[in-house]
Amino acid sequence: MKIRVLLADDHAIMREGTKRLLEAEPDFVVVAEAADGEETVRLAQALRPDIVVLDISMPGLNGIQVGEILRRTVPETRIVILTGYDNEQYAKALLRLGVRGYLSKTSSSRELTSALRSVYAAGLYFQPTIASILNSSLASQADEPTPRELEVLHLAAQGQRNRDIARQLHTSERTIQFHLANLFGKLQVSSRTEMVFRARQKGWIS
Repeated sequence: MKIRVLLADDHAIMREGTKRLLEAEPDFVVVAEAADGEETVRLAQALRPDIVVLDISMPGLNGIQVGEILRRTVPETRIVILTGYDNEQYAKALLRLGVRGYLSKTSSSRELTSALRSVYAAGLYFQPTIASILNSSLASQADEPTPRELEVLHLAAQGQRNRDIARQLHTSERTIQFHLANLFGKLQVSSRTEMVFRARQKGWIS
């Protein structure tokens, strides 16, 4: 199966160049392009691509705002930032939103395709100039639940089924399963009962 990519950049020439680069590879397909933040959100929610390649500076909603929305509504879609801003503070803010990659537009084509493959395989990729700065942040945040995971955890602790949780949070059962799988991994458990017990021990829920 090919890696399905949504390109989001307000410069058409950048989107066109990146699309040609990716589709020259056998394992990528660009499913859509977006020129502003609102269009990015709409297309990501409709198409649920594997990866959104996102610029920070976008008309309307910027990259950080888009990241916040996509984290809540399509958490299974991975976000990779491709930007002209080589900025530690931007990278840290986006990392807190669950962004899986951060590259400069000066990156080589080989680095970009390698980064996207790594992210698709459930990894992370941050360009070397900022990766060392972020290592401590990655270590401290890796085992903490996201706000959405905490919502799912609270409802699961009440004994609610995936279907009921999905209805309350206005999302799909598949998304709830995704959040529960993340929680199982972070808590190193294999059942919902263990998950709730360990979460209470850690003070995540009362």
